[in-house]
Amino acid sequence: IDQIAEELTAKSFVDEVVYDKPLISLLNENVTKISFWILVISAIFTFIAELLINSSIRLSVYSKRFTIKTMQMVGATKRFIRRPFVWQSVKLGMIGAVLALVGMGLVLYY
Repeated sequence: IDQIAEELTAKSFVDEVVYDKPLISLLNENVTKISFWILVISAIFTFIAELLINSSIRLSVYSKRFTIKTMQMVGATKRFIRRPFVWQSVKLGMIGAVLALVGMGLVLYY
């Protein structure tokens, strides 16, 4: 802020730059504290999301275990069996991301 004030004061059409220095420092401290807690909360939510994704994939594999066993007996590779589960997870992730972006856009627009 001091650097910006000096640059503005150097302009010929600016006589004086006045701002509340204690308020700016208090604002910077609060932004730092809030940023830290947002980072902590987002890390917790990321961990929860990973747990939910892992659980949903496990449930999906468990529900199709007989089909998977049949495919293994016929000679399907692990990669061939795994591919539909991965693609389904990717599609659901994309849909979730689009819905989240639309929701954030609506909130920001409002």
